Amino acid sequence: MAKAVKHNQTGPGKKSDSTPTGKRDARSSKGAPAKRTTKAGQAKQRAQTRSGQKQGFSMGRFLRDVRVELSKVTWPTRSELLVSTLVVLVAVAIAGLYTGVLDWVFAHVLQYILPK
Repeated sequence: MAKAVKHNQTGPGKKSDSTPTGKRDARSSKGAPAKRTTKAGQAKQRAQTRSGQKQGFSMGRFLRDVRVELSKVTWPTRSELLVSTLVVLVAVAIAGLYTGVLDWVFAHVLQYILPK
């Protein structure tokens, strides 16, 4: 004899859930709330699991890392430094002049509006 096999078909008019309304039971989806951690906490946990021990601060390692990072820096040449400094000084002078002119204008407008 052949056994009848019931297939779980989903399609028009078929519901995949076992409840009569097709909605899932709210009790079945409840569980323990997930523990939330910050990204920094997650990174620390990953570092601890990789090494198998707690990571601590080491001044020697920090200074070595600083030296390595500073060796990667592209330092400006003397001429680039002088040109950049000149650009900054000119920009500061223009901003100062603009602010001074506005201060002078507003001071005279206020003296006109509110005479002594």
